[in-house]
Amino acid sequence: MTPHILHAAGDTAARLPLLLALRARGFEVSATGSGDSAPFDAAGVPYRCVPLHRGLAPFADFGTLRGLRAACRALRPDVVHGFETKPAIYAPLAAARAGVPVRVRTVTGLGWTWSVDSAKARTLRPTVAALHKRASAASARTFFQNPEDCADFVGLGLVDEARAALVPGSGVDVAALDAAVPGPAPLAALRAELSPRGAPIVVFAGRLLVAKGVPVFLQAARALLQAGVVARFVLVGPRDGAGAPAVNEALLDEYRDQVLVLGPRADLPALLAASDLFVLPTAYREGLPRTLLEAAALGLPLVATDAPGCREILRDGWNGLRVPVGDAAALAKAIAALLADAPLRALMAERSRERVLREFTLDRVADAYAAHYRELLAMAADGASWAEADA
Repeated sequence: MTPHILHAAGDTAARLPLLLALRARGFEVSATGSGDSAPFDAAGVPYRCVPLHRGLAPFADFGTLRGLRAACRALRPDVVHGFETKPAIYAPLAAARAGVPVRVRTVTGLGWTWSVDSAKARTLRPTVAALHKRASAASARTFFQNPEDCADFVGLGLVDEARAALVPGSGVDVAALDAAVPGPAPLAALRAELSPRGAPIVVFAGRLLVAKGVPVFLQAARALLQAGVVARFVLVGPRDGAGAPAVNEALLDEYRDQVLVLGPRADLPALLAASDLFVLPTAYREGLPRTLLEAAALGLPLVATDAPGCREILRDGWNGLRVPVGDAAALAKAIAALLADAPLRALMAERSRERVLREFTLDRVADAYAAHYRELLAMAADGASWAEADA
């Protein structure tokens, strides 16, 4: 029989390429998520909508658990795989109650409770830690996207080291990214729209959160422009906190004379391809920042913080520069150094793309997950069992 894999995530559509890659490797696939079913309908992937509240919402979370359990019973998968914070906790618990033989999860970073130093975050950490521990006990394997997150979870006793594994992100479909970049003339027009005077374009893309370093980016941009550095600074992304504090609109207004604030855009690959330098001064505990990977795949030099996840992609001095978390002066210095050296930017751009093609492609990640699924299914067929946590 063809093994059936069910992926559960909030932003499941972003993981559709991985599901399709797994289908090409001989698996039956389906998905649950809180988004629109249209992408899955178009791809012929069975999909069940399960409401997911990203913030603190205990009563809504019980609804998510019930919805995941119902999806498991309706779709009858052999493997349930939860991604992101809440689905990685609730999907294994729900699948255990539904009798799914193999439950796995991917921890895509430690999330805002470990990224934000606030009273609310500190208060919630013990509860989130306890939920992670229960989900790990209900899972055959917990995957991490960088070794530091894995070490933290093992060190805190939230996962058994024997059940932990590393898989490098969700995979970058480089061919699809390349196809989303317009030809030379439209790209030149987009570049002229972003930077009418032809200044080099320095771009940040991601959710506009304080923990993502947006205020640090704004401060560095202002300091460089006041020092006479010629550049066009661009912010791309939604003000969606998902628990973590979003950047105040008033702060963005304060910097609009120096920074172009675009908000969310559907043409991110084109925007990245039209830019000269990608900057991510994040303190957010992500597994592997997707936008950093996509920028590298599209051949951009990088400036990012010396933080977990970023270190997996950015080799300091090789395909970009690392800076300390929260240090606007160091960020400005790194940006200025690369803006002043076009040949070095070009070399780092080549290395960024080379690194993604070698280590972070969709095929590489799909092969890794496929191997884990087959191994765990074989173990389950031989009678291996994992503790079933009550949901």
